[in-house]
Amino acid sequence: MQHLEAILDILKSHHIKLNLKKYKFVKTTLVYLGPVVGNEELRIDLPKVEAIENWLKPKNVHELRNFEGQLNT
Repeated sequence: MQHLEAILDILKSHHIKLNLKKYKFVKTTLVYLGPVVGNEELRIDLPKVEAIENWLKPKNVHELRNFEGQLNT
């Protein structure tokens, strides 16, 4: 909490305002670039894996590109 207070004080001193409704503090886990990070572990985001597993087999280039886009998010 001390680090968070220090950061918020620095932002305030530089007249930077945050919309606190957009931020979540003191969380135990977070999704960062795909994997779930937290509690001294790194794990896969299961809903994303399930979405990929259940994806219909691409039938053309457009569908293949959509599938590749899903893999990269």
